[in-house]
Amino acid sequence: MQYSFNIVDLQARAFGLTTIEDFKKLATGELTPDVNAKNPKPVNIPMMASRRLSGGCRMAVDIGIELCKTHEVDAVIYSSSTGELEHNYKVLLAAAQKQDPSPTDFTMSVHNTGVGNFTILGKKKIPSSSICAGTDSLLMAFVDAVAMLKNGLKKVLVVDYNVEISDFFKNYLPKDFPSYPNAVAFVIEDGDGVTVTSKVKTTDHICMTQSLDFVLNYLKGTKEFTLDGTKLSYDIKVK
Repeated sequence: MQYSFNIVDLQARAFGLTTIEDFKKLATGELTPDVNAKNPKPVNIPMMASRRLSGGCRMAVDIGIELCKTHEVDAVIYSSSTGELEHNYKVLLAAAQKQDPSPTDFTMSVHNTGVGNFTILGKKKIPSSSICAGTDSLLMAFVDAVAMLKNGLKKVLVVDYNVEISDFFKNYLPKDFPSYPNAVAFVIEDGDGVTVTSKVKTTDHICMTQSLDFVLNYLKGTKEFTLDGTKLSYDIKVK
């Protein structure tokens, strides 16, 4: 499978970093990632609404709204390989302890929490979808977005995020699986600035942070790089 698109604009949040300039420094090695860094408060979400969201979702909704301040998008796609594990764990823990779960944890535990809160808080009455494809979630979200563009939409917002993972789940995950919250967002349009070609994997390596790896390679100016998923690898070429 092969598809192409242009990146009009992007935003990222992780390691306490908020600006594209900081992420460029991270890409070139001028900054090192601090997984324990405290991420700043959102600027586009009311405090009461912010308190209900997980850390990763909070950043994802915030940067999605931020990009829509300068870009009129026709549709939005949110993707995540972790989903809302923060809230899921609290719901399961309450059930195991024979207690009633928190209403907030219950209502915010579904996978479309991110895109739902974006459309509500951002007041966007546009087509939306939520993608969950494990470690391949970002690249599958791009597939969905390109299909929308080929059907006549002009610009699509794609947001990928992951939440903080509790120690309970870490016991079942590879040691290098990222447990810190992070979020990236792209406004894309039809074009051939970025070409993605999928192929069958020939190694056991899994790229656990597809979205951050994509952003860092893109900001560094890397013209060709590969992202590994679960069963597929993706060759990325940037003009």
